[in-house]
Amino acid sequence: MRHRPWPLIALGASALCRPVAADVIRSDERGAELAIAQPRVTAELGDGVAYLRVRYDVVNASRFADRARVQLELPTGAVVVGLRQRTGGAWIAGRLEAAEAVEARLAAYVDAPFVAARGAVALTGAGAFHDLTLTYVPPRGRVGVEYEVVVPACYAHGEWVAVVPRLEADPALAVARGRVDDAADVAKRWGEPVVDACEHIVGYDTADPADHVLAWPARAATGLRLTDARLTAPGVAVRDVELAIAPRLAPPPVRPTVVFVLDASKSQGADGVAAQLAIVRGYLAHQPDARVEVVVARRAATRLFGDVVPAATVPAALAARATALTVGNGSHLERGLALAADILAAAPGPRRLVAFTDDRLRPALTDDALRAALARLPADAIAHVVVPHAGAAEVWTDRDSHFAGVIAPWGGIAATVGAAGDPAPLVELVRPIALRDVAVGDEVIADEVREGQGLRWLTQTDAAAPVTAWLWGRRVEATTLAAPVDRIRVARLALARFEELDDAAVQALAGLAHATTRLTSLIADQPSWTPGGLPEVELGLRGGDSWSSMCGVPMGLGGVGRIGTIGHGGGTGSGDDRAPPDVRALLAARIAGCAAPLGPRPWRLAVDVSTTGVEVVDVAATLAGVDDAALATRVEACAIEAGWDLDLDASFARYTTTFPAAFAGPPP
Repeated sequence: MRHRPWPLIALGASALCRPVAADVIRSDERGAELAIAQPRVTAELGDGVAYLRVRYDVVNASRFADRARVQLELPTGAVVVGLRQRTGGAWIAGRLEAAEAVEARLAAYVDAPFVAARGAVALTGAGAFHDLTLTYVPPRGRVGVEYEVVVPACYAHGEWVAVVPRLEADPALAVARGRVDDAADVAKRWGEPVVDACEHIVGYDTADPADHVLAWPARAATGLRLTDARLTAPGVAVRDVELAIAPRLAPPPVRPTVVFVLDASKSQGADGVAAQLAIVRGYLAHQPDARVEVVVARRAATRLFGDVVPAATVPAALAARATALTVGNGSHLERGLALAADILAAAPGPRRLVAFTDDRLRPALTDDALRAALARLPADAIAHVVVPHAGAAEVWTDRDSHFAGVIAPWGGIAATVGAAGDPAPLVELVRPIALRDVAVGDEVIADEVREGQGLRWLTQTDAAAPVTAWLWGRRVEATTLAAPVDRIRVARLALARFEELDDAAVQALAGLAHATTRLTSLIADQPSWTPGGLPEVELGLRGGDSWSSMCGVPMGLGGVGRIGTIGHGGGTGSGDDRAPPDVRALLAARIAGCAAPLGPRPWRLAVDVSTTGVEVVDVAATLAGVDDAALATRVEACAIEAGWDLDLDASFARYTTTFPAAFAGPPP
């Protein structure tokens, strides 16, 4: 099993003598039989973040109490914000304290004598690695654990997603109002991998194709959400700008009256007129319920149909009046605009005006004159100005065009529009499909965000410049969020995103976020409790002259002691009087070679070899009696390597302990 970031530790080997997996729950002292039972994760979405609530029981099948430790490997960008434990049928909520204070209280639970059958549960650590410590797991009992992980969510293709790495044995996973997908299925649905669509979200650039993707559909079918949340705390200021556009930014109007103003001037030529007519047909393909009139502008402006007609009849009507569309002299766009405004003023809403031009206008025609021509256009109408070309169908908006200023009161766009091929892109003339020039003050943070897409812009700043964007030709401002819940969310996102925060900033953000950091930890116990350690366990002969069954080194025959220490004169269980394996004998030849440079001088070498079954897990060596520091260091290093090179046999399988081995050189 390879290491995987995930908010819930997979079931691995307990402290019993089973093969060790990458992620394990282990006894922290006595080698009890511990396991994780009934793991389950519930996930829900809230304002741009995913909340994962992890719950399971730590079960102790042994007849003696023990401590437990679980290593949590969290997704990149996640923060732990909640903890509670259930013991005796009641839940105890965790509290956030300084990491040093939590460490001290845990130490008190470890070192103090037994007080009562209770203990603390603590979450310590920062970033991707956390330790979950349970100071008391009752014999033949269990402790419920629940903690909450916040993961930045990504919005793309009309869905919010959170990446959850897949493990070999996934727990029960429930997604409120969402679903669990495979990353490959999401990539197929989106047409691109999640890592590409969400590369702006911390942690998503390292997502694995085998990961689960928790997906939530956009909450609204149409519309957008543009928010600006700011947080100022001691030593830090953070700003979080978020944009999410529904799968449809806006619906098309219902039975609109649409007037097209065709530019039939000679500068257009026959190809230019043909391009305009192709755009008209493409527009009506997206608005089949429209009622349509066409105004032809040259030197004068005339109505082509003389009335508004159903969109379905327009292609035939245009073909029947082809001679009326021949190009001629004159580029009096203002006359076409004025006639269109009059027609729309008399029509029921919704009302749309689409005017074509090649922008080769006579010098005397000013923007003020164009605005005056539109004076009678109703305020609720939408007006577009289109510069057509014969290329592939596409809409290129141009907010810097002088026409954009002319039609600004009516909220439409000035755009260069292609006419050939699939008319699908021309839908943008019917309804808006993107926000453009998303900016904070004068800084554009996104040129374009299309429907179904989103962005998150998180930065450390106390700047108060407004957040704006353009919806067609109308400026949209962000909604400012300043509620306590918004400040908490920003604090959590900041802790996830920014690694180089100083201590003052970390303390301030952690307090708001209720999150574990390098300076803060979560602990669940009653503050009024007096910390107490584990009860002593009597390990001598009982009744039938038998040892208690446990993984690890047994105690001696008499008295009371702690699990994991070697007693005197003992057996190993139920009539087994075999002596522990002799590590010294295994090391002797190697140690003799290590000590050879010491010559005839007297020396003493202590080597401690710690094992979990047949695995060496730590080695320490201390040389005494040698004044040459450099030589002593070399000998100790050699001895340590000898310990690490041991190949332990099955006789060590029952032992989780430290084996001491003492060596000495010749006497003086």
